[in-house]
Amino acid sequence: MRVYIEDGRRFVRRAAERYDLIVLDAFTVRAHMPFHLATREFMQEIKERLAPGGVFLVNLVSAIDGSRSRILRSEYKTAASVFDSLYLFPRPYDFERGQAAPLPATRPRNVMLIALNGSEQWSAESIAKSARSLQAAGLVHTPTFLDDALNFYVGRLRTDDVPLLTDNYAPIDTMAF
Repeated sequence: MRVYIEDGRRFVRRAAERYDLIVLDAFTVRAHMPFHLATREFMQEIKERLAPGGVFLVNLVSAIDGSRSRILRSEYKTAASVFDSLYLFPRPYDFERGQAAPLPATRPRNVMLIALNGSEQWSAESIAKSARSLQAAGLVHTPTFLDDALNFYVGRLRTDDVPLLTDNYAPIDTMAF
């Protein structure tokens, strides 16, 4: 795996290759994603750089529901305008693991938004099988990987009250998380 560390938008614009995986994990000092990496236009550029069946993974900090979920719901709405298949994997922070009650959806956490380049659909069974296979092959060294993979979000996100993020309008720095 080759890792590139630079402004994602600049890299994608000059890249000529296609990639099986593109990971976006970028935050400003205030822990917001830089707006130019959250827009429909950027996601269209990402899709053009993904190989068929490629995966775009975005790490976000957001609640799943409520007023502190606007960033996630806007990013989801924007990704859905470009990609056909989207999946959410909310992760509790390590200190929150093992609690008797599930975390409330209104509590911020890391959320992995995964978009697929193509019409393939993942099922709970295919996700579990792939996660177990990766773990058995020794390719995963994160102790919580299997739990996180098996606990993907299956609910519906409300997106009618959040903006579609574009280069001309992406107010994510005003959204609480």
